[in-house]
Amino acid sequence: MPTMLWDVTESKYRDLKTGALILPPIPTGAWAGIGDSTWYQDGLGESRIKTLLTAKGYAPEDGGFYGAIGKAIFTADVNGKTVPQNISDIRAVLGREPDVWLFNLGANGSGRTETEVRADIDIAFDALGDLWSRVVWVGLSQAGGVSNEATRLQWNSYAAPRVTGRGGEFFDWYTYTKTVGDAGWWQADGVHMTTLGYEQKNIALTDLIGTAGA
Repeated sequence: MPTMLWDVTESKYRDLKTGALILPPIPTGAWAGIGDSTWYQDGLGESRIKTLLTAKGYAPEDGGFYGAIGKAIFTADVNGKTVPQNISDIRAVLGREPDVWLFNLGANGSGRTETEVRADIDIAFDALGDLWSRVVWVGLSQAGGVSNEATRLQWNSYAAPRVTGRGGEFFDWYTYTKTVGDAGWWQADGVHMTTLGYEQKNIALTDLIGTAGA
């Protein structure tokens, strides 16, 4: 049974029993990220992300990273791991609650219905429970004109209100890429990224994670 209710006006949780605002936890200096192939990046994603985050005050052991090719929210991945298992594993490895959870997931479910997408988002938030202080969900993007572009934009439109409704932040990666200009960022399939594309994405995502202890 829920013990807290998100107060939209205050942007904080309230205790359901007392009505009191729940203050954010003391920063732990840790972060966590779970994602698909555009996070895994052919096995190089973890080292790339952690290298960038050293400039923001994080040591390598401060990060909980998990990525897998073809990873979806609603089913086990190629390693037999589900999102709830990833969350539990990361908490066990870090030994503390991350200050921020980043989810780079959804592309391998971009044809799902609104009801299914909402349920997918809930899988992650339900697994996080009441312990988290900040969640950032990265939306979908790709090269313009690719056949499933509309499907990905639809996924974003379904996911964004569910993420924010659960108290998280939705990063509109599609608008970001098109505003900044993403020429040379995409491989021939228009979905996976080039080395340049990953470089730019990693800068954007580590900026979202922010400075250690902030």
